[in-house]
Amino acid sequence: MISGSYCHLAQTTLPVEDQPLVNIFVGVCLALFGMGIAWAAGLFQKRSVAGKVRVQTAGQASLLGFTTGAMLVAMYITPAITLALLMPAKAVPIKPEAANGLVESGASEIATTKTFFEVPVVRKVELEGDSPDNSITTQPAGSGAVENGSAPGGVRVKLSNWQIAILSLVTYVVGISVFFLMRPGGYSASFDLGLTAKNLPKALRVVLLGALAGFPLTYAAAFISEAVFQLLNTPHPVAHDMLERMSSSQSPVVLMLIILNSVLLAPIFEELLFRGAMQSSLTWLFPSRWMAIVIASLVFASSHVWWSVPAIFVLSVVIGYVYERTGNLWAAIGIHVLFNGISTTLFLLTR
Repeated sequence: MISGSYCHLAQTTLPVEDQPLVNIFVGVCLALFGMGIAWAAGLFQKRSVAGKVRVQTAGQASLLGFTTGAMLVAMYITPAITLALLMPAKAVPIKPEAANGLVESGASEIATTKTFFEVPVVRKVELEGDSPDNSITTQPAGSGAVENGSAPGGVRVKLSNWQIAILSLVTYVVGISVFFLMRPGGYSASFDLGLTAKNLPKALRVVLLGALAGFPLTYAAAFISEAVFQLLNTPHPVAHDMLERMSSSQSPVVLMLIILNSVLLAPIFEELLFRGAMQSSLTWLFPSRWMAIVIASLVFASSHVWWSVPAIFVLSVVIGYVYERTGNLWAAIGIHVLFNGISTTLFLLTR
């Protein structure tokens, strides 16, 4: 499985390294600015979150629940199925010196598979020591759960930039297709998730206002959480894996694919899933819309890399609030697209 929800741009390199007090100060200033914009826009008024009721029957809520489950399943199994279809099961033994550092020294033989993607998949290592069965399963050196995919047999493979881009593209397309095949909101005029043509022109003003209020709060969370990590001496990558892949990509085609996935397809897929399906179904289960917003935001944030969770949670709450207040799913998608676009642009300009 590719990391978390695959192409999320959770955080940029904006926080200052090894200066927690500076990060706290900047975070507080950004938070005050964002809250000031929110107050001026009337976001703190009583029951301001209570917009149009989208889900009115148990049947509608059930359909949204099934849609949520189907999209989650598609999100997690599509890369695995794609890899399994492209990776033959037969292994070809090669010598350790020809393995390009796939395993530690001391192994006498490595069984690998050359895939359609030309990815060497480590199957088995014959040890020279006293292992009970004289063999262990292993994975390529330097690989981990974040940037790699699972091959048949439970081993890990280190995927290149274009492989990640293709797998992410397929995953998002499949996930978005599942949403529209399930057709939530498509059976009656009373069941409107806010993805109608008439809502599209209205979304622009909402997106701009949501960005003015929400983005400073999101980056405030990023700065303050970074300060906490620094004070606790908890290191983490300085940028999301997809941002690093953008920086290291030598192919303009691969770079454009990664940007397309990150800036457009990921926000569309995620908002259809976490706001259109999940949050809408939760509004039927819970009397408070804030409960639906918070629960959907916790699930959304938890699908990202751990160090970006505070910032992503705040962003998700902002988007969830906008969706509940306006009932406009285009606005939720637009805010997400704009955030990812700004994050990507800042990274590419400073790399």
